[in-house]
Amino acid sequence: MDVEAMRTAYAKAERRLDDFNSFHKSQQLYERILTQKELVAALGQSGVRKIKLDQQITKFCEEVLKPLSVAYGCEHIWLDNDLEIWRGQRHYSLLSRSARYAVRIVLQAAIAMADRSELLVIDDIDEINDRRNRAGMMAMVTSTGIPALVCMAKRPEENAPDLSARGTGQTYSVIEGVVQPFNPPAAQEALRA
Repeated sequence: MDVEAMRTAYAKAERRLDDFNSFHKSQQLYERILTQKELVAALGQSGVRKIKLDQQITKFCEEVLKPLSVAYGCEHIWLDNDLEIWRGQRHYSLLSRSARYAVRIVLQAAIAMADRSELLVIDDIDEINDRRNRAGMMAMVTSTGIPALVCMAKRPEENAPDLSARGTGQTYSVIEGVVQPFNPPAAQEALRA
């Protein structure tokens, strides 16, 4: 082989090596772009975060909201994947005022259970408009195992439940700013005699 042929072969080999290195670099860049696309897709609105959120919402509905709904004696209260609230097959916005209040209390109890609250405070339970539903709500509150302060407005002629007689708590009355243990009408008559 002569020197000129060797130089030509050497230059050709260098070009081929440069071409190979360029191809290899472009292949690596292409793979990184694909990986980033996969990463962007995984972290996007419908990616891993959404999948994990959907799984946790389903778990919360099954393990927390469903047992509370059963204890209350109502249709299953649940959240869809967009965190919209439902009671049975009715959207929250289509419920009556009383039913919306009950749903809010069930959600409040569920959140109190999730964050291990030491006290559950429920005001205006008289928003629930009948005795059966109030009894269901009290059963649900009791089922949480969390001490609760439940407030309602009752007229004196309406019989407030005597919780101490049932062994489920204590009933108090607030009259003209004075808090005192509740005395059912029979006990009040016995005191007068």
